[in-house]
Amino acid sequence: MVVSVLGDAIASHLSKLEGLYSVELPASLESEILGFVRSCNSTKLTRAILVTDKTYPNDIPTTPWAEVLKWRTDDDRNFIWARGSREPDSSFRSAVKPFISSRFPGDLGCECTLDLLAEISVRELWKRQGRQAIGDAFEAFHRTTQWVAGVLSHSFEQAGSDLNIHWSDKFLVHWAKLLELLAGGIAKFGQILEPRHAWEIIRVAGLLVPDQFVQETNAFWAAPGLLPEREWPRIANKWQQIADEFLQADGRIAVLLTSLDAKVPGARKISSWRGLSWDLLESLPADATAPERGMMIFSAPPSPTMLTVQFPQYPVAPVPSWWGVTDLDLEEAAQAVRNAVSFQPDSSCAALVPVFQSPSAEYWWLDVGNDMPNYSTTARKWNARSTVRDIRLIYRENWRNLFVSLHSLVLKSPYFPRLPAL
Repeated sequence: MVVSVLGDAIASHLSKLEGLYSVELPASLESEILGFVRSCNSTKLTRAILVTDKTYPNDIPTTPWAEVLKWRTDDDRNFIWARGSREPDSSFRSAVKPFISSRFPGDLGCECTLDLLAEISVRELWKRQGRQAIGDAFEAFHRTTQWVAGVLSHSFEQAGSDLNIHWSDKFLVHWAKLLELLAGGIAKFGQILEPRHAWEIIRVAGLLVPDQFVQETNAFWAAPGLLPEREWPRIANKWQQIADEFLQADGRIAVLLTSLDAKVPGARKISSWRGLSWDLLESLPADATAPERGMMIFSAPPSPTMLTVQFPQYPVAPVPSWWGVTDLDLEEAAQAVRNAVSFQPDSSCAALVPVFQSPSAEYWWLDVGNDMPNYSTTARKWNARSTVRDIRLIYRENWRNLFVSLHSLVLKSPYFPRLPAL
């Protein structure tokens, strides 16, 4: 069964309104577009029309762009189409109100704001449970979803658009996935939701735990706090900076996890982020936003859900778990890595000599002393092996065992065809 939580949420809202409305969604959200049409037409046929030149099943009323104006009647009706397929003309726009347009999100150009999107989304989640949209849990989910939408909007807008995809398209795709994960998790939980379960929104959205929320002994026993709007850009920018620096498919996350280990309170120095599915980063493009990377990792097994009967453990969170690391923990760990000592020889090691006489040298010659290397020659190659018995290295901290791979730099000489160097 195809899940279309976002499409159903928009349909439920517009079905209560009178007049003509239009909705534009990214082409990649075809399941949400079809779900919107089916949901609108479940009570009244042709309440929703898909504007397209493609062919769809009989339960999806469609009209080509050339004939769209004939549906502009006095009936209450909703039009939906894939973004970028075509823009309606002025006569259509003069009669049809845009609910979600190419200018979404914002107060200008369409009626759906981020706050309204958050509200109708949570109402749809409650509707799927067969419950009224009232109570402390609903209010906690509503408040949390509002500021999460704001942070996500800043994240995707900061990442920018490309030639084919507007940043708000990526936001809507992410939001649809967020609602799908929430709906699936709530259905699997099968219990009455409590205010504290709103933490699940932040987890599956791919965001970090704001440190200002967890100053109490265990803040996860209550609902998340309200993040002020002035904090949204800072949270989004910091998370993106760290994701760009460490959450790549090149293994740099290992260095960050080591730094996070040192911040764990108590004797057990193992970060709760250990054991998360960091290998999934390889499936994401290099320019993926921080929330996209976070959603991929935090919502995938073995990362535990917040939708449980038991209260989450904190501050010593289980391994693995998302909630054991706050944005401040991550920022301090990242800064510790930046300030740490990079690769360099021990001060008593004479076998490595800097290529450039600089305190921050990064390139080193391997001094083999007066010993002649063992070598063999062929018509095309000169192979040599030299043994150096005194190489002592420092890399970020003290290590009992450190394995280092040495690579040679090929140099030309009138005396030797190839000279090895570090």
